[in-house]
Amino acid sequence: MLAIAISLACEAQPRQRPLDVGPVASGPGTVEFERRRLQGTWGLERFEVIDSAGKPTPVRAEATLTYDEYGNLIVRGKLLEPMPGEKRVEIALLDYSGPIVVDPTRHQFRLGAMNASAGPIDPALESKIDPTFVRKYELTDTTLRISYVTAAGNPTAVASFIRR
Repeated sequence: MLAIAISLACEAQPRQRPLDVGPVASGPGTVEFERRRLQGTWGLERFEVIDSAGKPTPVRAEATLTYDEYGNLIVRGKLLEPMPGEKRVEIALLDYSGPIVVDPTRHQFRLGAMNASAGPIDPALESKIDPTFVRKYELTDTTLRISYVTAAGNPTAVASFIRR
């Protein structure tokens, strides 16, 4: 009985020293290296949708992509004209945020749990940039090119950004 009373009276204490989990890999080819390269604000320079024959068609749009030091992606944008084959823009706004999972070996990322704040987007646009698609990327110090790819490996759209 005394042992129970003593154990209940003991308050949990924070760990006094950090856990030794080893060094964090940070050189080229690591997640940390790619995350640092992606950090910042990017402005959309060109957006193209790709038809089933593989032909790209430019669509006027504007967007800003921001990637922060915590692994969160924020994209805000809108279509300035209808998607190919459409007569008008339905809901042109694209506004979402959430974490991404970066694969530096394959140069691709996947969206994590998204925090959508704009409601549904233009159905024609959503079919090209579906949240379940893999995003393959090409990255330099000043440019970021993202290709949206289906599970079958077919590209559906390409967004080209420049660093702001």
